[in-house]
Amino acid sequence: MWGEEYAGIERDWCDLAFFYKAQGEYEQAELLYKRGLAIKENRTQESKDPDFFSNIGLFYKDWGKYEQAEPFLLRALATHEQAYAAEGTSMLDGVVKGLSALAELYEAQGRDDQAELLLQRALTLLVDKAERTDKEEAQYYTWGKYEQAEPLLKRVLGISERMWGPEHPKTAEALHNLAKHYYQHEKFRQAEPLLVRAIAIREQTLGPEHLETGKSVHNLGALYRAQGKYEQAEPLFRRSLKIYEQTLGPEHPSTLLELVYMAGIYWKLDEYAKAEPLYKRVSPFFDRLPGDSARRYYIWLLRELGQEQEAVILERNADSHGITASGDS
Repeated sequence: MWGEEYAGIERDWCDLAFFYKAQGEYEQAELLYKRGLAIKENRTQESKDPDFFSNIGLFYKDWGKYEQAEPFLLRALATHEQAYAAEGTSMLDGVVKGLSALAELYEAQGRDDQAELLLQRALTLLVDKAERTDKEEAQYYTWGKYEQAEPLLKRVLGISERMWGPEHPKTAEALHNLAKHYYQHEKFRQAEPLLVRAIAIREQTLGPEHLETGKSVHNLGALYRAQGKYEQAEPLFRRSLKIYEQTLGPEHPSTLLELVYMAGIYWKLDEYAKAEPLYKRVSPFFDRLPGDSARRYYIWLLRELGQEQEAVILERNADSHGITASGDS
């Protein structure tokens, strides 16, 4: 029979405590958690165990003893942060977990403003993880690549609705971000009503020509484009393009990309005569755009329209930049 010098016995006490908690016997569970904690604290070299402290904190949170819960959750978060500082990105998920648990406590206490800050920080860390692991993909996926972002984004939305109300720009921002996550995971049915609602709020509170309204309009257009609903996407991209031109200017990178998206919609609709002037307008700025697909599509389109001379000139210009007609560099 092992005594309390057994290296894992404190976890055994906590596992037994969890059993009593599940039965609703919180007083008995607390005694067992405290016994495990005492053993853990006596082993100073093993005292840095964030999950151990987080479990005790969440136990007190579930019991409604919020004041007892907070120091354990703060300690768990601090330990996760120390590991992240020492070991880097591989420890980032622990920090996100710690932030989420502490935010859960603050939500239960009605401290929504503090909870929102923690959740926003967790989402920022997920963006950081994307940038560290895949810089090229990060610009397209941000936090949406990570499944653990979804519950965080949902909670930010709930907090925004409680703090600011269902028709506030902050709520629209939360709707927009959750919809973006669903879009990136191809959950189009979930994304669409969120974007429609975000657009309605932004139109009413910020104005129909505001840049933030334009961003949500663009995302709804992108959602329809991804589903092959090009007729529905076309007026939305046309509207977001107009907003970008008015707010950002005709040569801003976002405006140029919107022109490319519009041209791509007309391409899909076989309306080449409408696509050509849009590509032509962007053509002096091809080098500012990511990749070279717009240039290649324009060359192909010129040939389809019988404008071989213009296609050859553009092709030679691509060659002078070290880019072949096929887009290889």
